[in-house]
Amino acid sequence: MIDDEKRDGFQILYHIEADNGVIIPGRIDVAALPIRISFRTKPTEGKRREQSLKMALYMLEIALNGTRFLEELSPKYSSLMPFTLIDDSKTISELWTERYMGNLLTAGDSEFVEGEFIKIKDISHG
Repeated sequence: MIDDEKRDGFQILYHIEADNGVIIPGRIDVAALPIRISFRTKPTEGKRREQSLKMALYMLEIALNGTRFLEELSPKYSSLMPFTLIDDSKTISELWTERYMGNLLTAGDSEFVEGEFIKIKDISHG
C-alpha cells in the first residue's frame, strides 16, 4: 500500500557477510507503476500488471547500477546501506524517514516543488 493505494510490487531480501563474519540482512521494497483498471481495460489487466512489474525491475536495475557507480566516485559510500535491516524489521531508510523526515515527503497537489540551491564550498581543483 502506498498512500492508501494498492500497488503490485516485489521485495528483494539479501544478506551480506562482513569481513568479521557478521551476517547483515537487507531488504529492497519495489512498487510497480500503478495501472488503471476500468471496464474497457479489464481484459488486459493481467498483461499490464506484468508489464508494470517488468518495468519496475528494469528501473531497479538502472537505479542499482547508478548507486554502484556512485561507490566508484565516492569510496566511502555504501550503496546498500539504506536497505540494511535494523532488528530484522525496518530498513535504515524507513527509520530515517519516520524519525527525521516526518510528513515532509508527502505527495503534493502539484507536479513541481520549488527549491533553492546554495553553494557551500567549491571543491574544484582548477
